[in-house]
This record gives sequence, structure tokens and C-alpha cells, in this order.
Amino acid sequence: MRGIIVSRHVGAIEFAREFCRFANIEVVMTVDHLDTVPEVDVIVGVLPLHLAIQLLKQKTVYLVQLPNLPRELRGRELTVEEMVKYGAGVYRFGLVRKCCHGELWCGGYSIPCPLCGDMQWIELRYEKVWPR
Repeated sequence: MRGIIVSRHVGAIEFAREFCRFANIEVVMTVDHLDTVPEVDVIVGVLPLHLAIQLLKQKTVYLVQLPNLPRELRGRELTVEEMVKYGAGVYRFGLVRKCCHGELWCGGYSIPCPLCGDMQWIELRYEKVWPR
């Protein structure tokens, strides 16, 4: 499995490396447009929302987020220890197909349920996957 970490922040890169323990991981400082995304299976990092949504059609997307960062610490580089202290996490971001038989993470499309044939509905999901 090949993946990239997208961030220009050293602390966020190191934090994401702890999550991405597979061998083929490359660091990309910024992604400005879909054409600049390398051919990979997984993207982890700090991404603009509009690009994260577009990337869902082809890739698994994880976002590094700091939900409890105090205002006075915003706009400066953080260490991994500071990120952990303020609740940093890796969140799986994506679409989930749902029907009467359960849920399945998916790309941006809907298909009939293989068990009952009913069309599945899609929901945007954002859930913390690391650290638990």
C-alpha cells in the first residue's frame, strides 16, 4: 500500500508517521490541485476540505485534526507532544453507504445492496481512528 502525508508542519508530519506505519509513505508539503496528487492508495494529513471531498472518489482519506487547540497556540508550529496534549487525532473522512444490512465505507457513488437490491443512501462520516 502506498500513501502520502500532506503537511508543511513538522509536528503534524511526525504525528501522522506514527499512524502510517506502512512502508511506502512519502511526504508532500502541499496539494493545491488534484493534478498534483501522486498515484497513491491513502492520503493522510492537513487538506483543504474541497480537495478532501474530491479525493474520496479514488482514495482513502485521513485528516489530522486538533479539535481542542487553544486560540493562542494557533498559527505556530507545534511539537508532537503539544499535538497529543491538545487532543490531536487522525480522522477517517469519507462517505458511508448504508442500507438495512449495515454500513460500508465507499467512494462518492451509490449502488444497490447486494443482499436486498434496495438502493443504499450515503452519509458523510468523520470518525477518529487514531489514537483511540
